[in-house]
Amino acid sequence: MMSRSWARYGPVHWVMFKKAPTQRICYVRSQPSPPAKRSFGPGLARRALHALSTPQEPAFAELTRREREVLELIASGMSNQAIAAKLGLSANTISNHISSIFGKLQVSSRAEAIVRARSAGLGE
Repeated sequence: MMSRSWARYGPVHWVMFKKAPTQRICYVRSQPSPPAKRSFGPGLARRALHALSTPQEPAFAELTRREREVLELIASGMSNQAIAAKLGLSANTISNHISSIFGKLQVSSRAEAIVRARSAGLGE
C-alpha cells in the first residue's frame, strides 16, 4: 500500500494489469522520488562541479576594487558625503572615483551608472 508521505510529492496513478489467473495492482509515481532519494547522473555532476569550480568574473571587471565598492554604494542610494564618511575618505576622493567610474562605464550621469549597477546586481 502507498504511504501518505508519497502523496506530498505529486499525484500517484494506479494501474491494473493481469498476471496469471489473479489480478495484481501496482502504482506508478508520476513525480520523482522525494528529494533525499534523488540521484544525479555523472553528466550533471560534472557540469555542476565545473560551474562551481570556475571562478566568476566580477561585475565591471574594468573597475578597481575600490571603484566597485563606490559604485555599489552609489547604487544603494548613498550621497557622496555619506560614501566618504562610510569609507573614511574625503568627498573629493569619492568625486574622483566617481569620475573614473563614469569614464570606464561610458556613462554621463549618476542615474545611468545606477541603472547599469543595478542591472548587474549591485546596490540591492
